[in-house]
Amino acid sequence: MQSNWKVLLYSFFLCIAIAQAAIAETGSIITTGTVRDNQGRPVEGAEMMIVPDGRKAVFSDSRGQFEITWNPHVLRSGTTVYIVARDKGENLALVLPMVDDTGSLTLTLKPAVSLLGRIVDPENNAINGAQLSLSMRLLTSISTIDSQSRTNSNGVFKIDAIPFENQYRITIKADGYGQKSISFDTKNIVNEPLDLGQIELPLADMSVTGQVVDVMGNPVPGMEVYCAGEGQPSCYTKSDEKGYYVLDGVCAGLVRFFAEGQIDGESLSCQVLTEAGARDVKVVVTENGYSRSRYIRTKSHEEIINSGKPYIAGWVVDENGVAVAEVPVNVRCVQSKNEKGKDTESYFQFTKFGDVTDEQGRFAIELEEEATYSLLFSPIHHAALIVYDVVPGTEDLKVILPKGGIITGRLVRFQRGEKEPVPDTGIELKQTNHMSYSYIGSDRDLKTRTDSEGRFRFEHIRTLIRTDRQRPVLEPRVWELRSGKTSQSVKFLPGETVKHIELVIRSDLAKAAPLKGKGLPGYTGISIDLNQDRFRDRKLLMCFFDYEQRPARRYVLQLNGRHKQLKEQGVEIIAVQVSKTSENEIAQWVKTTNISIPVATVIGDLDETRFIWNVQSLPWLILTDREHKVIAEGFALQELDDKLKTD
Repeated sequence: MQSNWKVLLYSFFLCIAIAQAAIAETGSIITTGTVRDNQGRPVEGAEMMIVPDGRKAVFSDSRGQFEITWNPHVLRSGTTVYIVARDKGENLALVLPMVDDTGSLTLTLKPAVSLLGRIVDPENNAINGAQLSLSMRLLTSISTIDSQSRTNSNGVFKIDAIPFENQYRITIKADGYGQKSISFDTKNIVNEPLDLGQIELPLADMSVTGQVVDVMGNPVPGMEVYCAGEGQPSCYTKSDEKGYYVLDGVCAGLVRFFAEGQIDGESLSCQVLTEAGARDVKVVVTENGYSRSRYIRTKSHEEIINSGKPYIAGWVVDENGVAVAEVPVNVRCVQSKNEKGKDTESYFQFTKFGDVTDEQGRFAIELEEEATYSLLFSPIHHAALIVYDVVPGTEDLKVILPKGGIITGRLVRFQRGEKEPVPDTGIELKQTNHMSYSYIGSDRDLKTRTDSEGRFRFEHIRTLIRTDRQRPVLEPRVWELRSGKTSQSVKFLPGETVKHIELVIRSDLAKAAPLKGKGLPGYTGISIDLNQDRFRDRKLLMCFFDYEQRPARRYVLQLNGRHKQLKEQGVEIIAVQVSKTSENEIAQWVKTTNISIPVATVIGDLDETRFIWNVQSLPWLILTDREHKVIAEGFALQELDDKLKTD
């Protein structure tokens, strides 16, 4: 019995695997073909790969034939797909663009390039077993075509069958060393290998230590801390129960690393740039979902000022003059002159030109050139601020951080004409202006979730923006408040510090349910009681219209002209005005045109009422039977008589 259960369980999972494979292959194309050398002979064992599809390579059989599966539909629109064919034994290769209807191919390989080199450590010792990854640059992407090559005991490597007339990048890695990437092309290589010479990998024998904390300074355990800097190896650790971490195995120089993780379902993250060997590096992770960057210098405040290199220094205080610590400061813009003497601007979001204020609110940024700088200050408990046009040598720059604006609000949707709160739903606050000189960074775009009453709150919002690079004039900054497809612009007017917003989720009219075959809605949202005696046992013809539209007014007037006739047929006509027009104006129009049919207005939300009644366009007719079940909707006025006959 137990054995039968095992068989059944195995069969179940096998069926799932087969089904998943079938789904993955949906939309796939099978291309067959033959591989031949430059003499026209079939090639056995030639390697074929589709790039950038990312699937495993296939090999030709003894007759040179192959079959390869690829799926163009999983790629980004506009991506060109290629087949790369390589015969490493004979150093032959070919790159060919693919199309959906390629059909059977004949691939005639051509003489290719061999890549040579030697990998050594800083003392010129050979590195055995270094891994080499060869990538080919395509029009819209870069794809790996060889990742199996290794250096021998002498540190030497050779990669054969690299197609001519293409651009490439080789990345070299080895345990205990940093990595190095070299770009090259094969356009001008004729009948000889390409020798990259001797390539030195730096030792990865240093570390960075510190602690991961939250915005309140509390230790955060279990955060993944990993290195991703250029030239640095891939190294990884986790913060311990007190938030401490030791990131071992990094190379001398700049180290870019990340701390990421989740606490109680909330994503926390931070990215840091510092020097290898740095100690006690505090990593402050935030819950906004957007990574906050910090540059942690290893030199002291005094060492930077006395180094003889360009620098900018100062201190940061709040509106009460109290020093503010732990404020990330980064260069946002560099204005300088190019070789021709023309003014140029370069913008940064994460760079080694930065600092974090100390307990006294002081900062010092070491620079590399004499230029004019704009500095971005990104505090956690204050609004962000850009200080423009600061010159090197400034050592007394006083920066006053504003507390910033506050947005409070409630997320609601309409149910039966009443606003109901939407709990536990994501809300985003994003900048609408991304001009380089006024953008205050992705970490200032905020995320939160509504509470059980649909309420939300955002603090420390920058309320001003500089819209003209040449003029130091600040104007109200516009933000976008969004939940799913529902959004609203928010702007703080001069003197405003708090905004109260009601964000209303509107019903999607395109998803409204048809009424045909159903009774009238229980909640109508209109100013007339359809259950009163005058409508009982009578057919109803309802015309939803917009008084501002001439064709809609004409519909009402035509129906009014047939009022007596239709009433004799047991049909009561009701017009429903669904635009925001004053009741006095509607009443005056009814009086002037001698309209005798009742004209109702919307007493609930306009969008919600249209959704309830499935009013897809205006004017919109709905016809019911005597039990008030809908028999027709959305038809033209000239179809009315036919609709009445079919009842």
